[in-house]
Amino acid sequence: MIKISIEKAIPTTLYSQPLRVNLEIGTGEFVVIYGKSGVGKTSLLRMIAGLLKPDQGVIEVNQQIWFNHLNKVNLPIQKRHLGFVFQELALFPNMTVMENLLYAANNPKDQSYLQRLLNITDMQSLRSRKPATLSGGQQQRLAIIRALARKPTILLLDEPFSSLDYQLAQQLRAELKILHKELKFTTLLVSHDPNDINGQIDQLVELKHGNAHQLRGTALHPTQNKSSLIGKILRVYPFESAFIIEIAVNQEILKVPTDPKTAQGCHPNQMVQITFIDGQILLSQLG
Repeated sequence: MIKISIEKAIPTTLYSQPLRVNLEIGTGEFVVIYGKSGVGKTSLLRMIAGLLKPDQGVIEVNQQIWFNHLNKVNLPIQKRHLGFVFQELALFPNMTVMENLLYAANNPKDQSYLQRLLNITDMQSLRSRKPATLSGGQQQRLAIIRALARKPTILLLDEPFSSLDYQLAQQLRAELKILHKELKFTTLLVSHDPNDINGQIDQLVELKHGNAHQLRGTALHPTQNKSSLIGKILRVYPFESAFIIEIAVNQEILKVPTDPKTAQGCHPNQMVQITFIDGQILLSQLG
């Protein structure tokens, strides 16, 4: 359980009053922090991470005090068990994919766990490549799994899909949900994109007029956002507790995660329609 009750005067805020945040986030929840640019979304993540000090208040994680203004407690970032994906990615350019993971890992000898991260994101074949030789989507995948290399209990992501095109962003959103489900960490994702609100999230926190407005479950009513593509299935294979369907769409190959029941009805050379709707990927057979 994460309990946050803090206040911070932020020079870049759109409003004159300080940012006040009172939140409770359950262990293992997927939370989107939403709002316009300049309302304090990134500042909130930085305060949780220990990179920015609140003016007053308390941050408590799993009954451990990370920050307490009155008691002068401010746990150093290295003692806060979390991973952070910055907008700038901050990958080490002189290191390979695997070296980036090894450097970030608490236990570099835990090769099986790092291998699992590479497999989940289909980065195994790129383990010897350096960041400059990777595509934008591959760099974003590396940034996410590098943040997970130290086995954090909390993953913080700051606008992780903002520089990607819609199709790639939707695929990475689906992959992030698989990582979240398989590794059972708590996710706090900052965004101003409605596509991050739509889909399967546990709660939405909207920052507005200097305050945090918290919505859960049935209180979430996102606007439907839908688009479709047509492609041909190349192969279907099991992965972790799910399945991956490789689909050729024009000149590109999409890797779509799905459940075993859907995978049973999919076969190579079959034409399918891929529908992105409210942050989820749906498949339907054609012909």
